[in-house]
Amino acid sequence: TGGRNWGEVAELIAPAGWLYAALIVMYIFLNLFSVLNIVTGVFVDGAIELGKRDRSMMIQEQGKKREAFAQHLVQLLRDMDSSGDGVITREEFLASFSRPEVKEFMHALSIDLDDAQNMFTLLDRNMDGEVDIVEFVMGMEKLRGEA
Repeated sequence: TGGRNWGEVAELIAPAGWLYAALIVMYIFLNLFSVLNIVTGVFVDGAIELGKRDRSMMIQEQGKKREAFAQHLVQLLRDMDSSGDGVITREEFLASFSRPEVKEFMHALSIDLDDAQNMFTLLDRNMDGEVDIVEFVMGMEKLRGEA
């Protein structure tokens, strides 16, 4: 590169005493350490940024999964709603468990169908005998979290 070799500089200073030669070695060591520290810092910074992106991607994916689950629950409510009024009664709820797609969905959530009466009571938050979309989605998400 056209620069001077450190050995040449050390040989020129060596007659002045070992202290000066030690200072040259220390100077070389500190410069080398500084450069390596900067290079390491660049790699570590890149890894941290990649980790941040991974975390944000994970949060976005979790949000998408939650949204897709809510959409599945809305569709399940519509399937259970035989009257088509947007709410399900206890009778509609219990009758829907005879259908295979409802059984499969509940099984996928690890929800025991044997206790359907109590499950309807848990879903019916305002105790009006009907479960609307909001009650159904919130209740099923809570049941899924506890399962």
